[in-house]
Amino acid sequence: MSIEATDRTDATVRVIAGDVGRALAAARTRSGRTRAQLARELGVSDVTLLELEHGRGNPTIGRLVRYAAGYGVELHITTRTARPKRTP
Repeated sequence: MSIEATDRTDATVRVIAGDVGRALAAARTRSGRTRAQLARELGVSDVTLLELEHGRGNPTIGRLVRYAAGYGVELHITTRTARPKRTP
């Protein structure tokens, strides 16, 4: 993988992590629970959830599914075919 492709992948991961984190934080807020309350329920530290909600966590898919359930939401992943790189 080229450095350019790696940079694009890293940027995409940051965007997705941010989107997921904001969605989870919104779900927690709607539920009326604090981060500390939810962390106790999930058996993790509130810092773990803070990182996740701010798009800085890097959980496995299994943990992410478990966390999403704790937040009261389902995790759905949609894929699409990548657009081919345009040549100048």
